[in-house]
Amino acid sequence: MELPQILDRDDVPEDVKAAIRRVITTGAPAGCVGGGPLYSAALADAPVGVALLSPAGEFLEVNRQACAMAGFSPEQMLSLSVDDLAPPHNRDAHRQRRQAVVSGEIPALAGVYPHLRSDGTEIWLSVSASRVEDDNGKLRGLLCVLKDVTEATLAARALEADERKYRDLLSHGDDWLWRLNTKGEFTYCSPVSARLTGYEPSELVGRPRDVVLTPESAALVAAAWQQRLGSPPDLTPFALDLRHRRKDGSEFLAETRAVPIVGPGGLVTEIQGLTRDISQRAAMEAALRDIEERYRLVFERSPVGLCVQDFSLIHEQIEQLHRRGVTDIRAYLEANPSEIARLASLLRLVDANRAALALYGAASMDQLAAALPRVLGDVSSGASWSNWLPSPRAAGPWNWRP
Repeated sequence: MELPQILDRDDVPEDVKAAIRRVITTGAPAGCVGGGPLYSAALADAPVGVALLSPAGEFLEVNRQACAMAGFSPEQMLSLSVDDLAPPHNRDAHRQRRQAVVSGEIPALAGVYPHLRSDGTEIWLSVSASRVEDDNGKLRGLLCVLKDVTEATLAARALEADERKYRDLLSHGDDWLWRLNTKGEFTYCSPVSARLTGYEPSELVGRPRDVVLTPESAALVAAAWQQRLGSPPDLTPFALDLRHRRKDGSEFLAETRAVPIVGPGGLVTEIQGLTRDISQRAAMEAALRDIEERYRLVFERSPVGLCVQDFSLIHEQIEQLHRRGVTDIRAYLEANPSEIARLASLLRLVDANRAALALYGAASMDQLAAALPRVLGDVSSGASWSNWLPSPRAAGPWNWRP
């Protein structure tokens, strides 16, 4: 006769196990609430729930722990069926499992299943159910041993959900996560490897990192690797832009960031890293450099003198005057001519082409910048500088005219 798996657990007292064996092997009453003459204190006070069910699923005997798990009094429990404790969406499955044991289709039942407490909250119970027969082999009922595993089950389900999110992130993100052993062989590859390199993770695990690198990049990795494995080891993370080779032979540029993993004894046992394809970013940066270079050539070779000037400091000072209530800046500067020179000194020359230097007879940018106020006019009168100052509005910030 099949015995419950609960009898193999180390956390079930031996006297409880002995009582359960006696009930199953002899057909004696469980000795709980509603029990017969062979009352067993071991089962009544057991740290696990014990219940004897009729073949139809009604509770014939229950111990105190089973009542506490369900949140019912002993009298209430004896008026219920085990199906009453099953969530509605799981009730049919409960019946099918019980009927499979009753019919002899399976010798015993063991698993973790959801149940409802008296207040409607859901709990998870580890259930071991075995047939109980009389001396003539006639089925008397099912002996169920119950253990509340709600906390562990919910924790496991939460962990599973987190792992699923983590797997989804590794599968659908842009970063390829990998680990290498001290030989430089892959010990783990996330699914993104297939999208980036054309190799499935199973094709890379156990193979050297060089299989997905060009020779030049492999040499860079080898140098960084030897530095991390030295004595003493270098435990600082490192980042490299490496050219990778796909399974089809094509190449792409990828940014690789890696960190050593230290094992027992302070030795590096693995290196874990992330690789991201930066081919598009690199192409955009190259295009931007090309545009900047073209602009520089047009700027430098223009026959017209061109200057780039920074008015930000002057703008800041004018805005401060505006906040102090000065509405007519020209009238203010005419009344305070020393302010014109002060503001003129804040003008910064950012760049000037060769034609501009030649136009003003300056040998260098620094020479032109030093002479800039004189070049623009006599700052003591403010006559020329009036064209470089903002136009006021009735309200709001100043309008600027270059």
